Amino acid sequence: MRRSTLQVNADLLNRARYRDGTPLSGGWALVHLRNGGSCTDSTTLAGLFARPPIGKPLPAWSLTADQAIVTALGNDVGFELVFARQLIARAQPGDIAIAMSTSGNSPNLLAAFAEARHAACTPSVRRL
Repeated sequence: MRRSTLQVNADLLNRARYRDGTPLSGGWALVHLRNGGSCTDSTTLAGLFARPPIGKPLPAWSLTADQAIVTALGNDVGFELVFARQLIARAQPGDIAIAMSTSGNSPNLLAAFAEARHAACTPSVRRL
């Protein structure tokens, strides 16, 4: 499943690695968001960018990787804001937020993308 997901999204991943024709580096970070059991793919993808088997590592993180943050935010502010609140705390202008969604209309992903735009991040979504 992971191999298939990477193959289907190869173009999106290549575009995410380059911004305005320039290789992603320095202060730009890739932020990965995903729901359900497939959120582990988000963590795996962030890890592949941060610690690639070959090539230069890129700053990347998965907003689903820290269970304490996800459950605290889900409990305190609601699951609809679980990703948006993390972006408020960590996103910088120029970062790239990548979400993969089966339906394309998950409230928490839509709220996160609204926040990404507000923070001057580049949102990128792929429906699976």
